[in-house]
Amino acid sequence: MRSRTSRRHRAPGSGMPRAGLWLAGTHRQARAEAWPLAVTAAVVLLVVLLGDVTPRWATRTADTAVQDAVRSAGHQSDLVVEAPFDTRGSVRHVLLPGTGAAVAELAGHLGDALPPALAAVVRPPTATVLTPALRLSVPDGRPGSVLRMAYVWREGAADVEWVTGGPGRGTGTPQQADQWSPDEPWPVEVGLSADAATLLSASVGDRLTVSDQDGMPLDVRVSGIFRPADDDPTLTGVPGLLAPDTRGAGLTAVTQVTALLSAESLADVRLALNSQGLSRTYAFPVDAAAVDSAGADRLAARVAALEASPVTLEVPGPLPTVRTGLDVVLRGALARVAVARSQASVDLMGLVAVAVLLLTLSARLVVSRRAPVLLRLRARGASLVSVAASFAAESAVVAALGGAAGLAVGGLWVPGPHSWAWSAPVLAAAVMIEPAV
Repeated sequence: MRSRTSRRHRAPGSGMPRAGLWLAGTHRQARAEAWPLAVTAAVVLLVVLLGDVTPRWATRTADTAVQDAVRSAGHQSDLVVEAPFDTRGSVRHVLLPGTGAAVAELAGHLGDALPPALAAVVRPPTATVLTPALRLSVPDGRPGSVLRMAYVWREGAADVEWVTGGPGRGTGTPQQADQWSPDEPWPVEVGLSADAATLLSASVGDRLTVSDQDGMPLDVRVSGIFRPADDDPTLTGVPGLLAPDTRGAGLTAVTQVTALLSAESLADVRLALNSQGLSRTYAFPVDAAAVDSAGADRLAARVAALEASPVTLEVPGPLPTVRTGLDVVLRGALARVAVARSQASVDLMGLVAVAVLLLTLSARLVVSRRAPVLLRLRARGASLVSVAASFAAESAVVAALGGAAGLAVGGLWVPGPHSWAWSAPVLAAAVMIEPAV
């Protein structure tokens, strides 16, 4: 009688021991349903793997796209600062021997004055002082020939190789300039490339037939004939400097010869032309490898702000101008990157949806195959909570194994911090679907 009474009055929840036996036998049930659970683990592994590596892969692809765009733009992406010489209050008869040193000094000032985000992605500048086009007489009589004189400086740049003669020297002193009469042209010494010397039939010591824009003759003398150093591209950006540059054809053809000024003869040309049409141009090439997609938008904004307000460069004298196509290049690249990222997000959303569907089908298959066992447990008093807990424990183990494998493979494939934005929902679904079913 005691045993019947005790069985009749057993408290609710007394089915928990049987549920405990079910939990203890979960591993045996898992072995019996190995292949559906293997499918679940494989789905979790694949989705976690792709969800983990895709953001890192997309970031690297975006960085590459932005860098390739900057490289393809070439000099269009260079940051160019044009700073006119300060001629306010100056008089014609002043010779400034330190002009070359001042050009180099301003290059350092501009580098220090750039916004940090911009200074971090540009290389040291190339400074160029270029005269306006001057009328030039050529022995073969071709019309439309012009001479320009250029001073080019870049820190660490290799010197040109002088075939004969050497760089231009100063032709006078400040005291002589004080006594100079503008009725006579101030002499300027220049170097010519070998091709230019051939075209002009010029040799060291010859005087070129040159006049300014008003037709006044200039005294331009050849100090040397040079050829560029093989490993230095500094001079290639100046048209006509390494070889005569002819553009157009027939009567519209214009041939430009550019003569090379030295730091000493730069002061002479300022005096000879009274600084008319002279300006210092500083070209900062962009290091494409230093640009990334994360900072490209901020960098484009800094560039646009500098173009709009170059006063922040604090250049002494007239206000400089800043021009570059870097902001346009970056925004175009970012627009293409945004489209690619949107497409990748859509693809991942579709993958997650398919994964959830597969996990649901796998869970239904497992539950249906275990239906007889579940019915016996329920008949013996096992609660729904205890049965669901057993399924959750099994699903958690399967999801953990698949997720860990996916993260491990993803870390080896595309190293970097793990991303949980797409992996976490799949792991949660893998754990919750089977108990819910």
